[in-house]
Amino acid sequence: MNGCGDAIGRVIRFRLTRGEPGDHLPECTGENLVLSTITAQIAQRPQALVVDLRQITFFGSAGIRVLGQAHADAQREGTRLAIVANQRLLLRTLAITQVDKVLDVYRNAFEALADIALNSY
Repeated sequence: MNGCGDAIGRVIRFRLTRGEPGDHLPECTGENLVLSTITAQIAQRPQALVVDLRQITFFGSAGIRVLGQAHADAQREGTRLAIVANQRLLLRTLAITQVDKVLDVYRNAFEALADIALNSY
């Protein structure tokens, strides 16, 4: 997981990491860690937060719940939340659940930040 910021908005990139057989991974990996990371960034009240999910290979109901909570947190703090996704599975999940109607979804972080910059003034 990396986070970076600039004058327009912050970008958080998430990557799914698989452990080796027999590894004991803490329960905070997965959606709890993602939500706490997004929540911590939103609490800093940036103008915009771009969540880059392009490297995520699985996205189920827990991920939808995380995005819903992040959206509510962002609205409460006045932060524009944008999602970056380009995998068919993730885009289909967002469309089926109609999350793509509520959140701004982009193919890459550059497009998201450019749109945010154009529409922020």
